[in-house]
Amino acid sequence: MRQKVTRGVLIACTVAVTLVAAIVSFAGPPAPPAAPTISGAPSSTATVGVPYSFAPTATDAASFSISGTVPPGLTFSTSTGALTGTPTLSGTYGGITITANNVSDSASLPAFSIAVGANHSPTISGTPATSIASGSAYSFFPSASDVDGNALSYSISNKPAWASFDTSTGALSGTPTAGTYGDIQIAVSDGYGGTATLPVFTIVVSAPAGGAGGTTAVPVLDGWWLLPGILAGLGIMGRRKKE
Repeated sequence: MRQKVTRGVLIACTVAVTLVAAIVSFAGPPAPPAAPTISGAPSSTATVGVPYSFAPTATDAASFSISGTVPPGLTFSTSTGALTGTPTLSGTYGGITITANNVSDSASLPAFSIAVGANHSPTISGTPATSIASGSAYSFFPSASDVDGNALSYSISNKPAWASFDTSTGALSGTPTAGTYGDIQIAVSDGYGGTATLPVFTIVVSAPAGGAGGTTAVPVLDGWWLLPGILAGLGIMGRRKKE
């Protein structure tokens, strides 16, 4: 009896496997994916220090590839086909082709070039005070801008020991001590080789009236020794009036 059941199970399994194989054979292998498509119009111009970005539109793409000469500073994503970054070197970079791929086929954008223009230098302006009294608060804030929108940083040469300097704003401030502080210069940079400077200037710090202590001396009369005689004379005149 047990042998009959086992034989029946084996027959049933064999039939099931045969049916599955027949179905698979009839259906055939899975259909390959459709050929990919890709479109988009990348910009053909860029500027050193200014972010660049291009992302194509694609369908049925499993991955992306790029060929040609890519401007330094740009990176390419093989998963999205995006070309992004901030160019660091001017010049014309050509023969760039972005391709969408899958197991069936590939599709490419027309080859293009990117002409990277030179960076624009920032500008800086302002007129710092060149004279002040010792002990008074000194403060100067330059004005700077960059047409490329780059982040700016500041530097200073020959900063007075009494002053503090802010590299993010270019502010020079502090409480000065008497003396002459020369050859001071404030500069601004955009991080991509562009710089600008203010003219060299000198700060003359004068001592306060009355010396370093800031007090005014009280003058002493040279004729102080005449005072007793004057007082005695006034006493005599008073006695004569009484008589």
